Amino acid sequence: MNAAAMLGQAIYWNDITTDPDGWFWKTREDWEQELYLTREEQENARNHLRALGDIWQERRSGLPAKLYFRVDLDALAEKGKHRCRRSTTVWNNHL
Repeated sequence: MNAAAMLGQAIYWNDITTDPDGWFWKTREDWEQELYLTREEQENARNHLRALGDIWQERRSGLPAKLYFRVDLDALAEKGKHRCRRSTTVWNNHL
C-alpha cells in the first residue's frame, strides 16, 4: 500500500517537474509530509518499487547530495499491458 502511494505521488511529480527527463528531488521529510510515511515505511516502499525494475528510478546528485526520483511511464504502461494480457489469458482459460 505504501509503495502504491509513493508511486502515485511520484507520477504526479513526474508530470509537473520542469526537468525534461522527468527527474524531481524529494527529501525524506517531503515524503513524510506528503504521504505521512515514516523513514522505515519510505525505505520499505522504495525497496518494493526498485524491485519493479526500470519503472522506479533513483539517483543521487549535487552538493550537498539530493535524492532524485523518476517514474518511467513507458515501462509502467508496458508492465500494465503485460499483466492485463496475462489476466485475460487466465480468465479465458477458466471459461
